[in-house]
Amino acid sequence: MAIKLLIKSIKYQIYDTWKSLIATVWNKGIKLFWFGLWIRKNEFHKSLSLDVKAMMYMNKKQQSRYLQDITKRRQITHMRSLC
Repeated sequence: MAIKLLIKSIKYQIYDTWKSLIATVWNKGIKLFWFGLWIRKNEFHKSLSLDVKAMMYMNKKQQSRYLQDITKRRQITHMRSLC
């Protein structure tokens, strides 16, 4: 019985580490970099939505920079759509 619990615990730790790694590399890294390369013409593009998964793995400074960046890009897109 104790061995089964140990195996379940190890599986959970591996899964949690894998999930964290994916979120850090993909959501917080590659995806946000790609979305920030250019400002889309569509005001409702998914790159201008908050990525909560990525924010979960950011520290306070990174979250602040991310929110400032996305706000700036939203404002630019909004002003473009008005013209």
